[in-house]
Amino acid sequence: MKNILLNTDIDRILKRIYRKRFFSKKIIKSSELTTIINKSVIEGETLKLFYLWGIYDKRNKNNYDDLALLFLSKFINHIKAVVECPVEFTIVLTDAHAKINLIAPETTSAYSNEIQAWAFTQKWRVVMLSDIWMKYGLTEEQISDYIETMPANSIDKLLMNFSTKYYKDKDKEKGAMRYYAARTLEKKIIEDDFASYIHITAADTRLDYLQPDMPHFHIWTLKKGKSAKPWFLSE
Repeated sequence: MKNILLNTDIDRILKRIYRKRFFSKKIIKSSELTTIINKSVIEGETLKLFYLWGIYDKRNKNNYDDLALLFLSKFINHIKAVVECPVEFTIVLTDAHAKINLIAPETTSAYSNEIQAWAFTQKWRVVMLSDIWMKYGLTEEQISDYIETMPANSIDKLLMNFSTKYYKDKDKEKGAMRYYAARTLEKKIIEDDFASYIHITAADTRLDYLQPDMPHFHIWTLKKGKSAKPWFLSE
């Protein structure tokens, strides 16, 4: 039987993984993360990572998307070099969130196709968030029902600001509530579908309450010090 990694070994591996040019936050060493690292590095299982890639109101990827994809590729290659075990990376295209924000389906499809084509050049696995919703039976009707049960103070100022910018209708409060409900209901199904994965994220830490509760690496998006979301950026 292979030996279990000691805490000092885990610390050494995480120290090698952590590089300020990639990470926007320090790594949080949880028992779940320790288990994942142990199984991959010592027992030879595939280290699995996933990333939620947003979709907004542009049909084609641009220079910002290219920069972010290249940065993500460099990050994944860095991880591969450090852990020296098989690594599988999945990019989840959040078409379901685009639908919540009332983005035109043809816009979502065109943009998704371009991101997917680039991801395939890197041999990344690509999954549509809508397929995960369908797999677990999450529907817009459930989201509407959940909104009816939400306390009046569920929407904070930051989420309201995002809705003001990105929701494609006049009722921005409704947009914020739709997004909050969708993210809240999808948390458990993402945690289940990506059990034993590490969540790679560039999300604003003030919205961590909407993120799946699982091991994660907080990274930049475009370069060190830049976490602007490329899907929101025009040329």
